[in-house]
Amino acid sequence: MLTGLSRADSQGSIAMFPFVMQEKRLLGSVYGSGQPARDIPRLVSLFQDGTLKLRELVSRTYALDGVNDALEALAASDGARGVIRW
Repeated sequence: MLTGLSRADSQGSIAMFPFVMQEKRLLGSVYGSGQPARDIPRLVSLFQDGTLKLRELVSRTYALDGVNDALEALAASDGARGVIRW
């Protein structure tokens, strides 16, 4: 399984023999094909009851005036789990 958003010019290759013999599928989706009106309230509820652990995913925080630092870290693949707080 591959997740995430690639660059617009990214290309990939697939080993065709296991792809065919194991009857694998290739499926694209935008933002997980979610439905925000349905999904966000459910995710908030899961977070509030302690089932969805989000705080544990944050590796660093930035003040709002540190947004440029956050963007630089993200561009360097060093900030995917950073959160900007105000």
